[in-house]
Amino acid sequence: MIRRLPPPDKHDDTKQVNLDGREYDLTYLWNARSGRWWFRLDDDEGQICYLPLCAGFPLLLSVTGTRRPPGELFVIDLEAIGGDPSLRDWERFAVVYDDQVVSS
Repeated sequence: MIRRLPPPDKHDDTKQVNLDGREYDLTYLWNARSGRWWFRLDDDEGQICYLPLCAGFPLLLSVTGTRRPPGELFVIDLEAIGGDPSLRDWERFAVVYDDQVVSS
């Protein structure tokens, strides 16, 4: 099932999310130098990954290990204009978790 996750409310914002029955902290971080959003995924043992938010790309593709959620995270461009989220256009994008896509 595909589930929409909460977007950031501010430049550095952490949301608690449940992915496949396990609690994670999803932190959105705006990097002014690169002009893009990054995300950090943590569990109760610490950081799992820190990666740029790229629309249309499986975000957890390069993440391995047993602490990684079994599904996949994506940023979807809801208007199909192209590009990645900027500082103030989150209404055009959605971060989703698909528990049916299992990356190896």
